Amino acid sequence: MLVNGQLTATYTQADRYFSEGMDLFNHANYGLAMKKFAEARKISITQFDERSQFLKTESSFMEAKSALRGNFPGSEKMIMDFYYGNRPDPLAFEAVKEIADLKFEKKLYKEAIEYYNYIGINKLSKEDRAEVLFNLGYSHFINKDFETAQRNFNPILGEDTDYYYPTYYYMAMIHFFNEEYDKAIEYFFVLENFPDYKTRIPYYIAQIYFAEKKYDDIAEYVPAQLNNPDVQNVKELRYILGQTYFILNKYQAALPHLEYYESQSRKMRKEDFYQLAFTQYQLGYFEKAAKNFKELSNLDSKLGQVSNHYLADSYLKIGQKEEARVSFKNVMDYNLNLDMEQEATFNFGKLSAELGYDRAAISSLISLPPSARDYTQAQAVLGSLFESSKDYTMVIQTIESMESKSPEILKAYQKVILERGIQLITDGQKTLAKKTLLKAASTPVDQYYSAIIYFHIADISHQEGKFDSSIDYLNKYFTLINMTSPLPESASPLLANYIQAYNHLKLKSYSSALDRFNQSKTIMKVENYKTSNDIRKRRMYADILNRMGDCYFTVNQYRKASEQYQEASKIDFPGQDYAFFQLSMIQGLQGNFYEKIVLLDDLNKVVPNSSFRDDAFFQIGETQLMLGNARAAELAYLEIFNFNGRSPLITRALLKLGLIAYNKGDTNKAIEYYTNIFKNNPNKSEAQEALVALEEIYIQDLGKADEFVSIVEKSTGYKMTSLERDSLTYIAAQGRFENGEYIEAIDSYTKYIDQFPNGINRLRAIYNRAESNTILNNYAKALPDYDRVINAGQSDYYEDAIYKAAVIAYNDLQKFEESFNYYNLLQDVTSDKLLQYEAQVGALRSANRFGDLNAVLAMSSKVINNPLAGKEDKALANFFSGKMNYANKSWAGAKANLQQVVLLVDNENAAEAKYLLNDILFKEGKIDEAEEITLETVSNSTAYPYWVAKNLILLSDIMIKKDDLFNAKAAIEAVIENFPESEELTTEAKKKLEIIIRKEKEANRIEDTTETIKLDTIGANE
Repeated sequence: MLVNGQLTATYTQADRYFSEGMDLFNHANYGLAMKKFAEARKISITQFDERSQFLKTESSFMEAKSALRGNFPGSEKMIMDFYYGNRPDPLAFEAVKEIADLKFEKKLYKEAIEYYNYIGINKLSKEDRAEVLFNLGYSHFINKDFETAQRNFNPILGEDTDYYYPTYYYMAMIHFFNEEYDKAIEYFFVLENFPDYKTRIPYYIAQIYFAEKKYDDIAEYVPAQLNNPDVQNVKELRYILGQTYFILNKYQAALPHLEYYESQSRKMRKEDFYQLAFTQYQLGYFEKAAKNFKELSNLDSKLGQVSNHYLADSYLKIGQKEEARVSFKNVMDYNLNLDMEQEATFNFGKLSAELGYDRAAISSLISLPPSARDYTQAQAVLGSLFESSKDYTMVIQTIESMESKSPEILKAYQKVILERGIQLITDGQKTLAKKTLLKAASTPVDQYYSAIIYFHIADISHQEGKFDSSIDYLNKYFTLINMTSPLPESASPLLANYIQAYNHLKLKSYSSALDRFNQSKTIMKVENYKTSNDIRKRRMYADILNRMGDCYFTVNQYRKASEQYQEASKIDFPGQDYAFFQLSMIQGLQGNFYEKIVLLDDLNKVVPNSSFRDDAFFQIGETQLMLGNARAAELAYLEIFNFNGRSPLITRALLKLGLIAYNKGDTNKAIEYYTNIFKNNPNKSEAQEALVALEEIYIQDLGKADEFVSIVEKSTGYKMTSLERDSLTYIAAQGRFENGEYIEAIDSYTKYIDQFPNGINRLRAIYNRAESNTILNNYAKALPDYDRVINAGQSDYYEDAIYKAAVIAYNDLQKFEESFNYYNLLQDVTSDKLLQYEAQVGALRSANRFGDLNAVLAMSSKVINNPLAGKEDKALANFFSGKMNYANKSWAGAKANLQQVVLLVDNENAAEAKYLLNDILFKEGKIDEAEEITLETVSNSTAYPYWVAKNLILLSDIMIKKDDLFNAKAAIEAVIENFPESEELTTEAKKKLEIIIRKEKEANRIEDTTETIKLDTIGANE
């Protein structure tokens, strides 16, 4: 009884631990549960009866199971130890199933498969067996091992278990992937009414029909399914239906489904984009079609080429020629379909020509072989381009590279070389222009163009001082003009006669000059140029009159000279004062002294700021003196001092005033006038005349020889004993200078200056040393001497020294602040209006070069408001101001200036101004306006390729801003392909192209896959 009581107590205690462990396990308290099961196991292990052994096994199993559920270390080993220690007991399989199920739940399918394979299927219940086989099949299915999955699904297919429908579903899927469509559709139909699957099955059935090309079945089946509001995969079903209609060429029916699919998809396959685009194209929705064809425009395949072909045509249909041009270019770049490429090449070239992309047009059209279908049309377009293109360099190079040239091509060649020469003249490159025009003259195909060419060669030769050569070319011009149609105004007979007249005038052929001036005058009278609104023509008319007067004056035909001057004096324009002055001089020569004085007075009244004002007063003084009116003469001479010491006639006036004072017996006043001469940088003869006068006063009149020497040395700085040696030393230096021995002259002048720092010829020696160094290109040595002359004040060399110092500082030494100061001084001191205007322009250029905004603006205003300013210089002033304002981000001021440049001229500055205006619009955020104007500029600025390329780069930036990478890329590629001469721009373009390509990849909507269906795991382990 005692033994039995002890056993009962043991059973009771073990059962209690086991029962407590189960309660803890069921409440997921796996750690405490493990301890209870371990206690139960330890108690049971000491007993050997059947019940204790059973409880030991159960406790060991639950202890391992608790460890597994609690994810305690070593739990899997505990399960496997239990498995190996208890198999083939069903509990061992149940234990390993615990691991397998846990792995399955965690979607660790490969590990699940490993543990499920430990299980003896035949030892399991029907439901457990079905579960294990389904999970095995599912795990293999997920790993795409369809054959093994099918082996596991087959034993439970059709069995009445919880896995009945899921097994059919995955078996259907396996048959689908194995392209066993009949079996797949049979199984899908089994599931058609099962709630978990019926809303999904239509998609798979539709795919099977599609795979089997049962398009009529799809057209019948899918619309009915789409009427079910619960059906799933609507997007995919509509996609299959749209594709089906597309294949059946039922584009109208296909369109809404393909568009729906696109609207619901962030990315699509390239084939999907093509089908949608082509459907839209076929139905005439070209704008929509272009949008979708564009998605395929970067494909490096036949599909890419075909898509670009249709894209180009779509753009043409909606009038977007720029985009069509880009698309044709894309078609050209494929090496897949020769006919398509050649057709695209022609269309690209033709559109490029229409839109002003001359380089692209020429390079593409000239590449078409004679065998191409559009070759004849391409040649016709090329001929027109050669005639009209302003990209002269490109056209010239292209024609010169042609092996054979038709008469039409040679005519175009002559014309384009002529236009290139004129362009170079406009841009100030006259040496290169002449070289280019001489090349044109060597191919005299057309008399009209030949005449213009001869004119411009003659004009440049005249400006070079080659007057005989200029005469020869103008004679050729005059021979042709009667055999051609009317010539342009820039090469008109008027200008030709005018230049020819000046050629003869420069060569002192006065009779020939008069003849040509007279012909010019006749033409201008017919055209009534005297009252023309064109300032240049009025100025020319006045100049012709004055020059004709000069010719007659030179040959002593004073009556005829007076007629010309008289007419010129009535024209309010530069040269009017000169006409008055010359009329007065003629009156004086004819003995009409009072009439001379009246005319000189009229000069000062009519042109109060005349550069001849001091000359007029001096001549009044001379005439009055000759008439014996000493007081009137004195007053006239004194007027010259009102010029703030700037008149070069001051020393001559002082000589005259000294003489008048002496004749009046006022020797002290005379001495004052004569000694003041030496304070105004007299030339040698003036200084000597003053010394003679002083000598006469002091020695002969006053008898004060000693005082004369001291007074002269004190007031002049000259040593009387050195005057002779001074003169001899200077004469030696001057002789070398006049003989062209400039190196020796420099040495001699230097010795003279060193020996006679206050010598009577000191200023002239310094000036001539500067001249010698200038002739020898020793500009850095010449400039300090010009400075010394300038700092000495008014003299015969004063203005000339300022001008030459300015030119050297600007052109040769490129010291722009210094050149600005010289030009600024010159425009203040000179009374010559033409020289003053030239100084203002020089100061403006200088200020621009050293970047002084205020100085540029000030000088620009002076140039623009100067009555002598032509439109070219006004444009230049506005250009410099505009660039300064642009650099300082003063957009309003920059735009005002730059717009004036564009209105006034058509040169390289205008091309740059257009670019800057476009860039300002972009910077101001006016993107659409910037795009429109920049496109227009690209088309109209072909004469200046650099600025075409700059505008293309800007256009690319604009398009990037608008997220139009298609056109942004096209603009940049155009720079790289067509403007290789600018390494700066091509480098910039290549960097931007890299950015665009990266952005294209980021924005790419093409899905790189051919997969049409994905593994669907509904109903298992979700």
